[in-house]
Amino acid sequence: VPVLLVYPFIYAFNTLGWRYSFPRNLPKHIPWKDLYVIRIIGETLNEIIPFSASLGGEPVKAELLKKRYGVSLAEGYASLLIVHTTFYVSLNLFVIGGILVTLKTMPLTAVLWQSVIACLGGLGLVAALLIGGLHLGIFKKVHEFGEMFKWWKHDSDQKKIKFLELDKDIKKFYSKNK
Repeated sequence: VPVLLVYPFIYAFNTLGWRYSFPRNLPKHIPWKDLYVIRIIGETLNEIIPFSASLGGEPVKAELLKKRYGVSLAEGYASLLIVHTTFYVSLNLFVIGGILVTLKTMPLTAVLWQSVIACLGGLGLVAALLIGGLHLGIFKKVHEFGEMFKWWKHDSDQKKIKFLELDKDIKKFYSKNK
C-alpha cells in the first residue's frame, strides 16, 4: 500500500512538469486538476494497451487537450515528447545516483561494474540521440522516410506541414525555455 500511495505524487509532479513543457504557454483556463486527469487517462491506456511501448495513451492526451481546450495537436504532441524526454533523462540521472550510492555500500565485481558502465553508456547515448534528434527536427526526417517507403497514400503535403509544425514547436520550446 505505501508503494501505491507514491504514484499520485509522482503523477502530480510529472503533471506539473508537463504544464511547463508546452512550446507556448498553456492557456490559463486549463486547470491543473484537468491536466492531471488527462495524464491519468493517458497513463492508464499506456498500461493496458499491449505492445504500445507505454505510448498508446499519448495520442489520447493530445486529442483531449485539443477537443476540450483548443490546444493544437502539434503543440500537444510536442509537449508530450518534451516531457517524456525530460523524464527519461531525469530517470537516467536517478539511476546513476542510485548506482553511485550502491557502489559505496556494496562493491561490484569487475565484470558487473563493466556491465553497469556499458548499460549507463547505452542509456546516455539513447538520451543524447533523442534530444539531438528533437533539436535537429527529427519529424521532417520521419516524413521523408515515410515518403521514401510510400507510407503516405494521400495528403502527403498535409502530413508534411503537420510534421514540420511539430518540429517547429519543439525547437521553439528548447530555444525559448532553457
